[in-house]
Amino acid sequence: MAFNKKEHKFTVGWVGQYTETGVEEDWGVGLQDDGITNTKTWVKMDDGIILAEAGFDPSKVVNKTCTLVEITDADALAAAKTKWNVA
Repeated sequence: MAFNKKEHKFTVGWVGQYTETGVEEDWGVGLQDDGITNTKTWVKMDDGIILAEAGFDPSKVVNKTCTLVEITDADALAAAKTKWNVA
């Protein structure tokens, strides 16, 4: 799992899917969170599921190396919540 720098308990209000685009920067690939632009806590689970606080804005942590898409399909959302024990 990968956490942003605000590692603490939080209520999950946003669930999404992380995908790498195949583009690599000099610094590598993945989400970037400066802790200032994004004020919401999030965690990237081992299978690419992102669990975040309500009000999370994925545009504040993505870049050309990756994408985040909110999971809105009821079955997919239920499966992710069940897998990661989210109420």
